[in-house]
Amino acid sequence: MMMHPAEERLKTLLPFIIINAKQQIYIALKALGRSKLSDDTKKILKELLNEDSSATVKKLIHSVDKIKRKMANLSPEHFDLAEELYESGGDTIGYVKATDAKDFKNGINKKYIALSYIRTGRMHVDDISATVIHELSHLILNTEDYAYSICMDKQAPGLFTPWSVKELHTYARGKNSVPLNNAETLSRIILLIYYSESNLPAHKKAYSLYWESGSNKILAFHRMEPGQNPRINSPELTRKSHALRVIGGHMVI
Repeated sequence: MMMHPAEERLKTLLPFIIINAKQQIYIALKALGRSKLSDDTKKILKELLNEDSSATVKKLIHSVDKIKRKMANLSPEHFDLAEELYESGGDTIGYVKATDAKDFKNGINKKYIALSYIRTGRMHVDDISATVIHELSHLILNTEDYAYSICMDKQAPGLFTPWSVKELHTYARGKNSVPLNNAETLSRIILLIYYSESNLPAHKKAYSLYWESGSNKILAFHRMEPGQNPRINSPELTRKSHALRVIGGHMVI
């Protein structure tokens, strides 16, 4: 049976996605560990945590460093790739099981992170890496999903999926909020710091566009060049949808 192009893309990219996720973590830790934080780093923390106190920075460093240490041996064999993740409700990019956290921490070799190759087919590699960090934070830090990024793919058909993080910004300013324990907040802080520290033109552009988007707070992956890792075209991502049927209230192929 011929492999779906989105599955082939994700399988091919997985080793690089893991390396990229580790690089994002490494750069973020380097920036957070400076004796004096850069203005950009402080700006990002205030944006998504609503503060940049030394106590908060210390907690953030502890969390990110823990992810770094525990993901050292992460490999493609730890991923379970599927067309769609209907078992988690569908329309899901990835998930992990809370019951697997102990095994992951103990280094048991098995599949931990489920990813939809259809959902990641439109995502930029940096974005998929951030999703991996999001899922790892559940396994390693027991983070929650209090608030998410908002998918803006309908505004950018045919391009990499852009996201708005305005819900994360709002959540950080809510009463009794705990953004440091929100998986998406952690992954987006790491990504923005990674971009702020990078000398690559594409990263500088994406970082500038984020601040230029004002209250929309857009991670403009749709403005980034595909390079060697182009997204899968829309017809390929939707070609199997016609084979879906609803039986007893459930979608089946």
